[in-house]
Amino acid sequence: MPTAFDTLYVDVAQPALVEWFGLAVTYTAADRTATAATALVGEEEVRQEPGKHGRKIRRELEVSIFKSDVASVTVTGKFTIDGEVWPIEEIIAETGSETLVRAVRIETVEVARPGFRGTP
Repeated sequence: MPTAFDTLYVDVAQPALVEWFGLAVTYTAADRTATAATALVGEEEVRQEPGKHGRKIRRELEVSIFKSDVASVTVTGKFTIDGEVWPIEEIIAETGSETLVRAVRIETVEVARPGFRGTP
């Protein structure tokens, strides 16, 4: 049963947060069912890790999605935000009204090597 705080949050705070900070996203479940929603998207964190053949760039976002838009979020799903696809890595927290997840994109950058594949 929801507490008085939970009810107040859903009725008052959540609509204000969505109005001021909400971003249009699309959640796609593992069965490829896409659902348009409004989410709170945190600032992107970027980390570079050295590798044998270049660098691995790890980009992370925390996304808070409301259950009124998407009832069930799983780690096999993904978000499309501003045209970029972000696979869900982890469900950080879940309440009766929203789910907070970590979405991650991993990219690689190759090292320039003279004489490799015709490079000067």
